[in-house]
Amino acid sequence: MDSRLVTPYIESTVQIIRQMTGIEVTEISEPMPGSGEILAYGVTSVIAFAGTIKGRLLIDFQPELAVHIIKNLMGEENPVLRDRLMLGCIAEMNNIIAGDANTLLNNEYGLGLRLAPPMVVTGKNMMLASSKVDSVTVLGRTDYGDFKLNIAFQGGLPS
Repeated sequence: MDSRLVTPYIESTVQIIRQMTGIEVTEISEPMPGSGEILAYGVTSVIAFAGTIKGRLLIDFQPELAVHIIKNLMGEENPVLRDRLMLGCIAEMNNIIAGDANTLLNNEYGLGLRLAPPMVVTGKNMMLASSKVDSVTVLGRTDYGDFKLNIAFQGGLPS
């Protein structure tokens, strides 16, 4: 997959996590080709977007990391991950990350990407499958737990 499509999502994720929660991403892997199947850590948000090309961003957090994100965002001492408001924090973070990256891509390449509402699912070891799209996976680490990004697009940048 074209790194020009991937890099804005990686950079936005690291930046937004730091800005919104004060949590530093201590490690980030190189993008690896996706297989179409993702074994979830436990708290997963997916947001689709469409314009001249279609795509989606999946952010999957280990539950411990999701709890720290929610604590830092909401000031909630003991967040319950199955609470709609708490999961809404994770969805909104994905919305902000995808919106930031899409704005960069729209400004640079005129893709007209628009976001659909994000969704969040919870459950350890869920298998998430996505066919018919090229994707890459990026693994991230913080002091509070790990996360993964899966960035997928149908089609590429216009020539």
